[in-house]
Amino acid sequence: MGTARALHPERGTGTAACAVTDELSYSVRRQFVDEFYQRHVAGLEAGASVLDIGGHKSRKRGRFDIGTLPVRVTYANLSAATEPDIVCDACSVPRESASFDAVILAEVVEHLPDPAAALREAARLLRRGGVLLATAPFLFRVHPDPMDFGRYAPDWWEARFAELGFESRVIEQQGMMFSVLAEFLRGWAYHLEQEQRFWPGARQMAIDGVKWARRQAAEWESRAEVQQNSYYASYTTGYGVKAVRG
Repeated sequence: MGTARALHPERGTGTAACAVTDELSYSVRRQFVDEFYQRHVAGLEAGASVLDIGGHKSRKRGRFDIGTLPVRVTYANLSAATEPDIVCDACSVPRESASFDAVILAEVVEHLPDPAAALREAARLLRRGGVLLATAPFLFRVHPDPMDFGRYAPDWWEARFAELGFESRVIEQQGMMFSVLAEFLRGWAYHLEQEQRFWPGARQMAIDGVKWARRQAAEWESRAEVQQNSYYASYTTGYGVKAVRG
């Protein structure tokens, strides 16, 4: 079965990249990630067993909290500081095959020296018909955790899914060129804030500028003429993927 590619499904609402917030730390990228998991995890059956590889039980990132949804979550993380249920490597989870209804890899694969091995492990752990949900950045700053190895385009995801026998594959592009530019501006403003480089009144100017950029990115990217422009579409903050285990 082939892979469907799609722009972020909320594009038409004009809200996908728009976060009305004074928090310069909240990235455009993270908002796409939060929305992706909120939408797809909410679509799982109540009581579904979910393995969150690399997820944080404590010290969570972003605004998505899987604990608010009616699923049974098992956290697997290499760092004990995040209080996981399983302390392990993403490529070697000590659980029986076909143990979970869904596996999450949220902003994880770029930090792995062998991301394909993590996808193979996810496939092993999923029951037949189980769902893999993964996100990864593309045009985003290097962010070691503890290392940052790569960025992955749709062709890479498609090749891995085909190798592993995943079906009903969907790759969502999370933002276009204007979202990337808004994130560059947001990241620069946050850096200046962290460096305490703002003069009196400048921080609020930066916040207002970032809000404007995010709103404009969402509005422009909702336009059909922008969505159909291959140049604008060749830039993105990253991808969200959903695949069903065959």
